[in-house]
Amino acid sequence: MKLNQQKDEIILRIKHVRKNILKMPAQKLAEIAGINVNSIRNWERGKIDFLTSISMNNIIKVFESAGIYASEEWLRTGEGVNPCWYSDIKDVTILGFEEENLFRSIKRKMGQDVIVVSMLDESMAPMAHAGDRIGGVINKNNLEQNHNLNCIIKYDNEKIIVRKLQVQSDIFSLHSLSDYDIIYPKEINWIAPVCRRWIY
Repeated sequence: MKLNQQKDEIILRIKHVRKNILKMPAQKLAEIAGINVNSIRNWERGKIDFLTSISMNNIIKVFESAGIYASEEWLRTGEGVNPCWYSDIKDVTILGFEEENLFRSIKRKMGQDVIVVSMLDESMAPMAHAGDRIGGVINKNNLEQNHNLNCIIKYDNEKIIVRKLQVQSDIFSLHSLSDYDIIYPKEINWIAPVCRRWIY
């Protein structure tokens, strides 16, 4: 995809969240987020380089302040979990961290269809390193649509792992980013495409 086309599609997705989900003018969104309205207008006019992770994170935080969950993957590509109200997300599983403030923040913002895990090794470097915590919204349907995404994955009814999901001819494989380790699970119970990372 050409760079200009990619930027145009991101602009359309940003506008879609504000106009069709939030249903509010740019000025109102800016007031809620505590930022200058020109920042939002510049995003929607393509005057800010929002292809960087820092800019994407700023956009996500603005939507988050208004109660909307929007992942970087969806903003960039239109794939993955669609934007939704945090209040509409149910049934939480939280794993692998001890910080009470972080727990309360995630539960309040992301509701209950969420999993957060702590990385124990460097198998997913440079995306995430040992000690980092990553989170995603659990998805049990149309798993093949998450081909080539980094995901938290529960497979064979017991094991939870973070790997890059690949699907070819209805065969699922789980790939490390740092070595050639490949897992071919008998069954995938659910996946959660990675949409948040906390660095420690």
